[in-house]
Amino acid sequence: MLHLKLSSQPSLFQILHSLVVTAFLALCFALTMLFAPTSAYGDSQAQTLTIAYAEKWPPFSYRDPSGNPKGILVEIANFVLKEQLGYQVKHVLQPWKRAQMMVKNGTYDALLAVPSPDRQAYTTPNRSEVYSMQVRAFIAKSSPRLSDLMDQENPLQHPEGRFSLLMGDKTCEAIYDQYQSNFYTNSNIQQIFKMLTSGRSDLLLHSKVAATRTMIELNMQQDIVLHPKVFKNVSLFMLFSQHFEGRDKLIQQLDAMLEEMKDNNEYTAHIERIEQEEIEYSIKYTGL
Repeated sequence: MLHLKLSSQPSLFQILHSLVVTAFLALCFALTMLFAPTSAYGDSQAQTLTIAYAEKWPPFSYRDPSGNPKGILVEIANFVLKEQLGYQVKHVLQPWKRAQMMVKNGTYDALLAVPSPDRQAYTTPNRSEVYSMQVRAFIAKSSPRLSDLMDQENPLQHPEGRFSLLMGDKTCEAIYDQYQSNFYTNSNIQQIFKMLTSGRSDLLLHSKVAATRTMIELNMQQDIVLHPKVFKNVSLFMLFSQHFEGRDKLIQQLDAMLEEMKDNNEYTAHIERIEQEEIEYSIKYTGL
């Protein structure tokens, strides 16, 4: 009887196949590590964050002509969360009340907003300021009270001033109330600027960036003057839903990054660049 002795040693083909497979797996792992989002402030593992914004608040948050989310707040969120920390970011535009409700119930992860007491009831804010909006007074050059308003340290204390407020702007409404100033409300900021230049109003108290954009849209830069007083710096923070389980880790990463960039005098330059780009974009797309 013929007995065949089977060798237990692997063949040359098996050895080569094993080496090829091992090398391929090592290459895949190396490429994964090379292109995976990384951050000096922690491992984001490419987690996707959904940030909610007001849908019609140019230049802070709005839709571009293609329907994509755009605006200063959108770009700041991209800068701090995506570029600096390595997270994937999804931007959602909604009517403001709905946006807040969706963060409250955990459908969305965060807002970039003022940490008012009602919002802090359902979110956890980070510690270091993400964005600051100046509130300034815009005065019509055609106003018969122009010189008096500009000469006063606080133009809201002028007894005959005719002041305007964009409906829903609670920050500026509180400032008017603080100085017991009477004001007219209008839901359309373009109409308010037209009231200024037509002599029906003397002054608008509003966000510097938002009002500047409207002036550019209406080509009214030569008709309006900015009073030097800064009435308020409105500080915005990332407000993370209490349903978002990774908020504590992310807040720690975010604050560490912000504080380091601010200590190195880098952060303000990035924010100013974003603001300028958005204003220029608004000039180009005046139909927004």
